[in-house]
Amino acid sequence: MYIILLIGLMILNIPIYKSILKFVYPNKQDLNKALKYSVTPDFISLLRGEYLQDWAAEKTLRLVITVSAAMVGLEFTFIYLAVKIFQAYH
Repeated sequence: MYIILLIGLMILNIPIYKSILKFVYPNKQDLNKALKYSVTPDFISLLRGEYLQDWAAEKTLRLVITVSAAMVGLEFTFIYLAVKIFQAYH
Protein backbone atom coordinates (compact mmCIF):
# COMPACT_ATOMS: atom_id res chain seq x y z
CA MET A 1 0.00 0.00 0.00
CA TYR A 2 2.81 2.42 0.84
CA ILE A 3 4.53 1.82 -2.50
CA ILE A 4 1.31 2.79 -4.26
CA LEU A 5 1.11 5.93 -2.11
CA LEU A 6 4.70 6.88 -2.99
CA ILE A 7 4.10 6.34 -6.71
CA GLY A 8 0.88 8.33 -6.50
CA LEU A 9 2.62 11.21 -4.75
CA MET A 10 5.36 11.22 -7.38
CA ILE A 11 2.79 11.39 -10.16
CA LEU A 12 0.65 14.03 -8.44
CA ASN A 13 3.71 16.24 -7.88
CA ILE A 14 4.66 16.44 -11.57
CA PRO A 15 3.25 20.00 -11.90
CA ILE A 16 5.27 21.03 -8.84
CA TYR A 17 8.43 19.50 -10.34
CA LYS A 18 7.81 21.51 -13.49
CA SER A 19 7.41 24.74 -11.52
CA ILE A 20 10.64 24.05 -9.61
CA LEU A 21 12.44 23.45 -12.91
CA LYS A 22 11.03 26.68 -14.37
CA PHE A 23 12.15 28.58 -11.28
CA VAL A 24 15.70 27.20 -11.34
CA TYR A 25 16.07 27.05 -15.14
CA PRO A 26 14.13 29.96 -16.67
CA ASN A 27 14.81 28.82 -20.24
CA LYS A 28 15.09 25.37 -21.73
CA GLN A 29 18.69 25.85 -22.89
CA ASP A 30 19.90 26.05 -19.26
CA LEU A 31 18.16 22.79 -18.41
CA ASN A 32 19.51 21.09 -21.52
CA LYS A 33 23.01 22.31 -20.68
CA ALA A 34 22.71 20.98 -17.13
CA LEU A 35 21.53 17.61 -18.43
CA LYS A 36 24.41 17.55 -20.92
CA TYR A 37 26.92 18.30 -18.19
CA SER A 38 25.43 15.63 -15.92
CA VAL A 39 26.20 12.88 -18.44
CA THR A 40 29.59 14.29 -19.51
CA PRO A 41 32.49 12.95 -17.44
CA ASP A 42 34.26 15.59 -15.36
CA PHE A 43 37.58 14.78 -17.00
CA ILE A 44 36.16 15.62 -20.44
CA SER A 45 34.77 18.91 -19.09
CA LEU A 46 38.17 19.66 -17.59
CA LEU A 47 39.87 19.09 -20.93
CA ARG A 48 37.35 21.38 -22.64
CA GLY A 49 37.87 24.08 -20.03
CA GLU A 50 34.25 23.82 -18.86
CA TYR A 51 34.84 22.21 -15.48
CA LEU A 52 33.38 25.03 -13.36
CA GLN A 53 30.25 25.28 -15.53
CA ASP A 54 29.93 21.48 -15.35
CA TRP A 55 30.31 21.52 -11.57
CA ALA A 56 27.74 24.30 -11.08
CA ALA A 57 25.23 22.71 -13.46
CA GLU A 58 25.53 19.32 -11.79
CA LYS A 59 25.12 20.79 -8.31
CA THR A 60 22.06 22.76 -9.37
CA LEU A 61 20.50 19.70 -10.98
CA ARG A 62 21.21 17.63 -7.87
CA LEU A 63 19.62 20.33 -5.73
CA VAL A 64 16.44 20.20 -7.83
CA ILE A 65 16.32 16.41 -7.55
CA THR A 66 16.99 16.53 -3.81
CA VAL A 67 14.29 19.14 -3.19
CA SER A 68 11.79 17.11 -5.23
CA ALA A 69 12.62 13.89 -3.39
CA ALA A 70 12.50 15.61 0.00
CA MET A 71 9.11 17.07 -0.85
CA VAL A 72 7.71 13.63 -1.68
CA GLY A 73 9.32 12.20 1.46
CA LEU A 74 7.78 14.85 3.69
CA GLU A 75 4.35 14.42 2.10
CA PHE A 76 4.60 10.65 2.53
CA THR A 77 5.67 11.02 6.17
CA PHE A 78 2.82 13.42 6.90
CA ILE A 79 0.23 11.08 5.35
CA TYR A 80 1.74 8.02 7.06
CA LEU A 81 1.69 9.68 10.49
CA ALA A 82 -1.83 11.01 9.95
CA VAL A 83 -3.04 7.50 9.12
CA LYS A 84 -1.26 6.04 12.17
CA ILE A 85 -2.77 8.68 14.46
CA PHE A 86 -6.20 8.12 12.97
CA GLN A 87 -5.86 4.35 13.45
CA ALA A 88 -4.74 4.82 17.06
CA TYR A 89 -7.92 6.69 17.95
CA HIS A 90 -10.29 4.33 16.15
